[in-house]
Amino acid sequence: MNPIIIVDDNLSNAEVTALILTTEGYAATICRTKAELFLNLAKHPSLLLLDIQLPDGNGKEICEQLKNNAATADIPVILMTATSETAQVAICCGADDFVQKPFDMNELLAKVRRLIRR
Repeated sequence: MNPIIIVDDNLSNAEVTALILTTEGYAATICRTKAELFLNLAKHPSLLLLDIQLPDGNGKEICEQLKNNAATADIPVILMTATSETAQVAICCGADDFVQKPFDMNELLAKVRRLIRR
């Protein structure tokens, strides 16, 4: 099983998200920066949970970059943010879905299941 990569500079948020996913049988890898994400893309993730605000990059721009690259375009991306951004922002940069933080665990899992057809 390929991992779900959680890209969030807030380690507490990332660890809670990873726990939720692993409890449901998914493998999870945490990356706290854009640089870490790009190092881990070789793992061929099943899905990315991508925070919009990172210390070394903007999640919307990273999503756009991934979706415009043939090697990564098919990786589903769920953008996450605690800001007042809306789902429309996710659509504009090519994300497959959007989650407002703090998120509802069941909502997140439903979106993950929809994008990773196991």
